[in-house]
Amino acid sequence: MPPNPFARPGDLTSDVNKNVALHGPGEAFPWQGPALSAHIWRFISVVLAAATVPAVYGLGRTLFPHRPDWAAGATLLVVFNPAFVFNMARVSNDALVVPLTTWGLWLLARTWKVKGWPGSMFGLAGVFAGLAALAKLSGLVLLPLGLTVLLARAARDRQPLKELGVCLSLFVAPAVLLAGWWFWRNLGLYGDPTGLNVMVEVAGPRQGSPDLLGEARGTVWSYWVLFGWMNIGPDPAVLHAVEGLTVLGLVGAAGLTTGVLTRRDPDTLSRLVGLWACLGLEAGAFIRWTALTPASDGRLLYPAAAPIALLLWAGWNTLTARWRLIRPIPWLLVGGLGILTFVAPFRYILPAYAGPQPVLQIPAAARPVNATFGDRLRLLAYEPGKAEPGEPLRVSLYWECLGPTAEPWALFIHQVGDAAGATVPNLDTFPGRGMMSTTDCVAGYRFADRYTLPVNGIPEGAAVVRLRVGFRVPPVGGDPVPVTGPSGEPLEALIIEAGKVRGRGGVVGGSLGPAIGPLRLLTASMPDRVQGGRTLTVTTVWEVLRPTGEDWRIFVHLGDPDRPPRAQSDGPPAAGNFPARWWEPGDTFIDRREIRLPSDLSPGRYPVTVGLYTPEGIRATVQASGLTYLPLGEVEVSGN
Repeated sequence: MPPNPFARPGDLTSDVNKNVALHGPGEAFPWQGPALSAHIWRFISVVLAAATVPAVYGLGRTLFPHRPDWAAGATLLVVFNPAFVFNMARVSNDALVVPLTTWGLWLLARTWKVKGWPGSMFGLAGVFAGLAALAKLSGLVLLPLGLTVLLARAARDRQPLKELGVCLSLFVAPAVLLAGWWFWRNLGLYGDPTGLNVMVEVAGPRQGSPDLLGEARGTVWSYWVLFGWMNIGPDPAVLHAVEGLTVLGLVGAAGLTTGVLTRRDPDTLSRLVGLWACLGLEAGAFIRWTALTPASDGRLLYPAAAPIALLLWAGWNTLTARWRLIRPIPWLLVGGLGILTFVAPFRYILPAYAGPQPVLQIPAAARPVNATFGDRLRLLAYEPGKAEPGEPLRVSLYWECLGPTAEPWALFIHQVGDAAGATVPNLDTFPGRGMMSTTDCVAGYRFADRYTLPVNGIPEGAAVVRLRVGFRVPPVGGDPVPVTGPSGEPLEALIIEAGKVRGRGGVVGGSLGPAIGPLRLLTASMPDRVQGGRTLTVTTVWEVLRPTGEDWRIFVHLGDPDRPPRAQSDGPPAAGNFPARWWEPGDTFIDRREIRLPSDLSPGRYPVTVGLYTPEGIRATVQASGLTYLPLGEVEVSGN
């Protein structure tokens, strides 16, 4: 399993590097080797998760026999929990500890309710407690809960000490025999019976203080609707909805518990307290673990999924019970979750892991490149994008595999220069938005690689974002792979014009004159006076009137426009940030020219003019006048 060193767990904002491992065609159906093993174990995980469902319903019916709707609603809350379904289909010990814990809770609930001496039930509960503790540390919750039920039941029924001792032995002995050796082994190997010290070393210790509110919200979100490594999820509105509904359900359950306490209903109170105790123990263990390492993943609370579902369902029903019109709301909520459960794989999960898209024909709008990296990959073309202020820039790269690489090549997409104030964060990934390993390249395979690049800042007028595209090996800290052009000529770097970002809309001020070539001058500014030998800065703002096939340059001249200039500054528009080939009607851009004045320039007033010319020296003419420049006014030059 080749790792992805650029993986972004917990990052919902990025559309790349969602995966922690690289993938390839070897995982395609029909499965073979490791891929077949993984799918077999995933199927086993699904079967284990399905075994949780009857235990949730049984726990609800046992605790609240007069409210079968609570058992049904809580069961549906587990079945229609999108994140639960996702996580229980992974190869993970979560799929084992959850059913073991839930069945253990159901047995403990039955021992509380049954009359007489339920020694066999406690013995079976001890088996589940040992297996759950062996599956995952969170399964240890059954031990303190079981001991509490034993002692509370003995006090309630005034059970003889002999019977209590037998029940205690029947419960503890299986748990110790099944799981005790494991904790003893950890103590000898690591000096810690839980082995948490080694797990923290592997996972990485927490650095700095946690963001309590942010991590609490992330825990709730990941419990319900986050997928992958907490980096795939629905729209923010859904995240906030499940957050609010969870808080309301727990508040309603707390109100129900308080009401039962005031009504002095010890039987119902004991059952609610048992649910709260299970949740509290799991939450305490969760908080302890996340205090050691940043791991605020809601799936860690799934061993308490049944108590959580029962408390939430009871809480929602308590809040809606007084008004007949809103009583169906809990069922509508679980129905909405059910729809999301069926939609999530197609709307969120599959697109995140889609990887490269095979292509048979390069789109006509794509710009040809035909640059070869090493002798293994060729960038055939790319399709630039356009972005309005606040929007991301979408770029498509079209690759052809020439053969597999010895080790995975990392793709880097880094910005070159500053697009008039707009920046694109550097991206390090693998082809297929982080999914594909180049070791799986098959000669002749062509694929599209599409990226959505966030744009930070708003440029001063329209600007073009330039990106350097290349490969690095090894992925982290390696040297760039050599790149050659279409004719085999070596290139220092491959730089593409990835797209246009529009600037702030509208420019205050009217036109200074008629159109000149494909542009209209909107405003201009310069100082009234400048000292000889210093720099004169002239700023002009332009509006594009029509597209052009010429590579126009801008000049600003000081002096008599009918004579050679006394000082000047010429060059590409907007310091090269907005070439003429990108011009479209309505675009505006800012051009700044810094003119170094000669130190021996005679004092006096000099006119300043601006205009356009092609690399061949052909000037654009001003509409109606036939002139090849626009006057900007005069500047007074003083002596040194």
